[in-house]
Amino acid sequence: MRALLAVVLHGTTGRAAQAIHLSQPAVARYVIQMEKACGLPLFARGARGMMPTAPGTLLARRIDALMQHLSSGATEALAASPPTARRSSAPQRFSAVVPPGHLRALAAIDAYGSESRAAAWLGVTQPAVHAALQGLEALLGVRLFYKLPFGTRLTPAGEAMLRRVKLALAEIRGMESGIAAWRGQTHGHVVVGVLPLSAAIFLPRAVDSLAAKHPDIEIRIVDGTYESLLRHLLSADIDAIVGALRPDSPADEVRLLHLFDDDLVVVARQGHPPTARSRACSAHKAWRRRTAACAPAVPT
Repeated sequence: MRALLAVVLHGTTGRAAQAIHLSQPAVARYVIQMEKACGLPLFARGARGMMPTAPGTLLARRIDALMQHLSSGATEALAASPPTARRSSAPQRFSAVVPPGHLRALAAIDAYGSESRAAAWLGVTQPAVHAALQGLEALLGVRLFYKLPFGTRLTPAGEAMLRRVKLALAEIRGMESGIAAWRGQTHGHVVVGVLPLSAAIFLPRAVDSLAAKHPDIEIRIVDGTYESLLRHLLSADIDAIVGALRPDSPADEVRLLHLFDDDLVVVARQGHPPTARSRACSAHKAWRRRTAACAPAVPT
């Protein structure tokens, strides 16, 4: 992915190789491997260099966002760590040198809580997971984990890094879905967070419609409080929240899509005492609740 992005930015494998400190044959080989993995031509090759195709441009944008998330994660992890606990590091280089295994180990530790269970999920040995976690701390120069009798937990710096790693992994899922669409396939999974009493009418219809048109898409619905769902949304654990509009949503990170106005009314029999008393004002009063979908400001 780094090689592909460098070729998009610099136009040739030679200039890309100089920029990312690899040999030109290595960069050319990595680009060919990406094209084989995607099953699509990612570049149009000519005498003046290499121009990305539409799928190549799509991938480059995703890769650039992925690298930015990793760089931001390194910076935020340093900021969340006490100054006395920091060691010498270069956060700006983190995205260029971190091995993918280190990132997988971090996500697995968060999901399973111990090195042994994380190793079983990843299909590697426990010492391999331990080494990956230590390597991640060495690259960042901060402590990301601490051991407890019942497992491994993240420090505040580790939590900051984890959020960005999840967002980076969401970009990879977006790449896979985008490439599948270019190949005439539609698959993947969508996780929707639902606030209580907000989407019982239209959401089932939307799920049925999507499942009928694209049966290979897995749809999962989770419910919870707004605070918990927003936290999961900002960590890319869910893709969207459906519920009443919230004025306190972080505008810089969340995009609000107004779906419809939901009228709430009081229904009573004719002659009911409250209606008789309120006739002087109006026969009916309605409160309007605006329903919306919340999604990441930059779609993943």
